[in-house]
Amino acid sequence: MKLMRVVALLLVALFAGPAAYGQAYKVPTHDSQVPTIDGYLSLPPGKGPFPVVVLFHGLKVYATYADTFAILTDHYNRMGIATFAVDWGTARQLRNGGPIGIGTPPSVIEDAFAANAFLRTLPAIRADKIFFEGFSLGAYVAKWITAAQNRARADKFAGAIGFSPLCREDLSAVDYAAPVVLVLPDASDASPRLCAAAAGRPNVDIVLVHSVVHDYYEWHDGEPWKEALRHGDAMIAAALAH
Repeated sequence: MKLMRVVALLLVALFAGPAAYGQAYKVPTHDSQVPTIDGYLSLPPGKGPFPVVVLFHGLKVYATYADTFAILTDHYNRMGIATFAVDWGTARQLRNGGPIGIGTPPSVIEDAFAANAFLRTLPAIRADKIFFEGFSLGAYVAKWITAAQNRARADKFAGAIGFSPLCREDLSAVDYAAPVVLVLPDASDASPRLCAAAAGRPNVDIVLVHSVVHDYYEWHDGEPWKEALRHGDAMIAAALAH
């Protein structure tokens, strides 16, 4: 029965388009070149307000994440957690695989904060329990939205998960104000050792997984994916307990 439900959800996501995740919204940004980005909210059964996980794609276009976001939406909704799948790439004229047509990686970081600020306006969402989950460039975003320099922001996140982040900076001296889980495949082409240097620092969980590809998370039955989910779920559960 569970398998049939997941298959049905995947078919809806693949053939009905992004709106399959739930209600579509235009998210205001502070970028005059890109005044809005698209987001798709899926609420779990029951009465809110709900915690929420913001799902953020990487340098592949949003549509390539359809099955991953559908599975994660089902996973979190079963836990009583909403999801908000954000398509920042369309508005920024992203080519599949890059480059970003309008803006830079810091622009995409601000898109994440824009999604957070927007969710805080919705009565169905718990403003103090907004989490982030990003892939590839989206995981690069996860590294920085939880860093200590963002502690004072009104649109701060309760925690973040990053799958295959770009690791071009040594994180051994970076302080984090909120918990962050960084999942590093050892075959990554983005120097995972620089992120791994953050192991042992407060609020940081480094998860090393074996994979021959950067986009290992597309293999949803693989142990690296399952291990990453376990760590992410544990971080969210700990945050919700406080």
